[in-house]
Amino acid sequence: MGRLSFRCVIDNRTGALLKLQEDELFWGRWENRRYPLLALAAGAETLALAGVALSPATGSTSGYVVYRIDDDLQARIRIRWDVCWDGSNALQVEPAEVGIRVEVTGWTGSAAEESVVLTVHDDR
Repeated sequence: MGRLSFRCVIDNRTGALLKLQEDELFWGRWENRRYPLLALAAGAETLALAGVALSPATGSTSGYVVYRIDDDLQARIRIRWDVCWDGSNALQVEPAEVGIRVEVTGWTGSAAEESVVLTVHDDR
């Protein structure tokens, strides 16, 4: 088994910049110390965050990020993940406002190396 990891690509179809509002990594570390990205361009599909476990065989990567649409503090998307050594993985994606829609593809819920694509729409 490879190192436990979580990689999240965000396809930003909101028509505006997505800006990192807050983040916390409970377990593991950010991959290459360059994630999460602070801003995601409109119309772009970008690897926004990547967390890995500290140990190749055990441990987990767990945390959350909140992105907001441009400077609108109410238009947020919270992404919470937990990739565990025992395969009981969890992903929660919560838009904070009606009209913000997120499509999730690629999540298995049991893989050691989870990758997900989140397509974010602003239908307000």
